[in-house]
Order: sequence, then structure tokens, then C-alpha cells
Amino acid sequence: MKVAIVGSGPIGLGCAALLSTRGHTPFVWSPRSGETSLQAEFRVSTVGLLETAVTVRRASSAVELRDADVVIFCVLGNGHKSVMDAIAPHLESRQTIVISSHCSLGAIYLSRLLGLRGASPTILALATTITGGPMRDGKVHVRLLRNEIDVAAMPVSALKAGLTLLGNLFGDLFVESPDVMAISLSNLNPQIHLANAMLNFTRIERAERWNNFGCITEGVGRLIEALDDERLALAAAFDVRVRTVREHYLKSFSGLDAGRTVHEMAQIVDQQRAGSSPGPTSIESRYITEDLPFGIYANVAIGRVAGIPMPLHEAGLELFSAIYGRDFRTENDLLPTLGLDAITAGELHHRCRYGWGTSLPCKANM
Repeated sequence: MKVAIVGSGPIGLGCAALLSTRGHTPFVWSPRSGETSLQAEFRVSTVGLLETAVTVRRASSAVELRDADVVIFCVLGNGHKSVMDAIAPHLESRQTIVISSHCSLGAIYLSRLLGLRGASPTILALATTITGGPMRDGKVHVRLLRNEIDVAAMPVSALKAGLTLLGNLFGDLFVESPDVMAISLSNLNPQIHLANAMLNFTRIERAERWNNFGCITEGVGRLIEALDDERLALAAAFDVRVRTVREHYLKSFSGLDAGRTVHEMAQIVDQQRAGSSPGPTSIESRYITEDLPFGIYANVAIGRVAGIPMPLHEAGLELFSAIYGRDFRTENDLLPTLGLDAITAGELHHRCRYGWGTSLPCKANM
């Protein structure tokens, strides 16, 4: 099975290293791949939860993506549209496209691009990335190696085959999710990051060292859970079940019990990690510059379609836009392409299940 990875950041390279340890030979393409200064083959070293060093081939052009059976999309939210625009002309119906991780209804946008040229590959949307951690000193520091990831398929009928394919690539860690809407509303990072960054912003602005989990105080924890209540109400409007933020902590970390608040769980995690998970120290952190436009604002936009108010989400957008002197809502370049102001909640949910170009049943207009 030929596997291509789109994206050469720490998520994409961590994914390439993991696939290599499992006997696969992935190649990597990114928008920079055509630069003559870059070598055709390069070494990827990972440390932390994944200790390995592998040689990976770099594709010189997006045209080479046509040779792959599976294309794994590992790009930050603010790069989704431009990179999808670049690769869509080279994707084919026989392929499976994996978005790791999915955000801001990107799967619908990609299906629209592909439909315009008559291509209809299966799209698998993952709720989160397979590995996680920064690039430092030329190495990927793998701090997260997921043991369970929700996945949805577009169209939904392709889910069983998609789970089998992902299992062959990465192992038995994927859990079926009903559709892309459920995946879109499963991402808890925007809410957690909004609360933690907002209430620790002077630390970020002054580039102080602070503990990401340790600084989830009682007040920060209450704001996280209040933001989560809005997300859960939105999911209920589409009749999809998503994990609560407390369930997320229980799934992600050991030594916790269900009776604790988010604040209490975060303090235990901080003690377990001995303060080794620092919070961001730059105002250009993706906690804000990515999660606000592509996470928080995406939920607000979906909420407007469904008629569900998201006052805390909107307040976070307003406050951070005022702090930065820029409107983070305008930085989401995916949502304006989807015409959300002209469709119903039923129509949107139908497209999350079957893709852009499928005919809408009458009941979808409800």
C-alpha cells in the first residue's frame, strides 16, 4: 500500500515515522517540496514516546500524490484551504484521503473541490492527530501517541472499510463516529485553549514560563466546562453524541476518576508530568491564531445554522479580536466557501454525511 503524507511539520513527520516503524514506506509532500534546496530523501528523528530515526522520500510535486493509495493530510487549520486547493487536482476516486485532524468542516470543502472535477474518493476525518508534539533541535518530540481516535467517513457507507484500512496502517486504535458533524464537534482543544490562554494571557504576552495543566485553576476549569456546555448543546441539536470535556480527560490521561472537575483533573495531570508541559510563550501560539478562527468561530457558525446560541464562544472571539486588533472570524478561509448562511441545519448535516455534491432528501430541509 502506497501512503503519501501531505505536510512536513511535526504532525506529518511524526506520522511518517510511526508508519515506518510499522513496516510501511510513506513519502511526504508539502508546499515547499519543490524548492531545489531540499533533498529528495531526508532523515526523520523522533524522541519521547516514539524513539526512532527513519529515511523518508520527499515528493518533488503534488502530481506524485496520484501514485498513492492513501493520502494522509497533516496540515494546521490555517493551511487547510490553500493546501487542499493545491492537492485536489491530483487526487483520484480510487484513493482514500485521511484528514488528521479534521477542522472547520474541511472535509466538505475538499469534497466540493473534488466533485467539481468528478472525483469522489473516500474521505476519513479524524477527531485528532495520531501523534502530537513539537519540533525541536531537528527532532520531533512525540509527547502524545494516541491510543484511541474517533473517525468518520464521507460517505458514511465507507466507514467499515475505512476503519479496516486505518487499522492496517496504525493498529487497532480507531473508533467509529457517526459522521463528520460529530467529528467537527468532538474537538475539545479550542474550548480548553481559549479558556487557558484568555486567563493566562499576560504570561503568554510576557513570554513567561508557565505550566499548561497547572494553570488550569478553578476559574479556568469552570470556564472550560461552561464552554463545553455550549458545544454539547450544539451537538445535541444535530443529534450526535460527543464526549464531554471530563470524559476527554478520563480517556486521555491515567489516574483520574469521573467524580473530579476539570480543574482537579488538570492538577493531577500536572503532578504526573512534573510541570513538563509548558503553556505557550508567544502571542502567535496556535492556541489562539489557529483555534480561534478554525475551532471557536467554526462552532459559532454551525450554531447559527442550527439556531443554537454560543455566547461564551462569541465573547472569546470578541475579546481576543480586541486584544490583538484583528478580527479572527475573517481569518477562517474555509467557511465562506460553504454558503452556510443559505442552507438549513438538515442540509448541512446531510453534506457532513455524504459530501458536497449529493442530492438532498426533502427531510434534509427541515
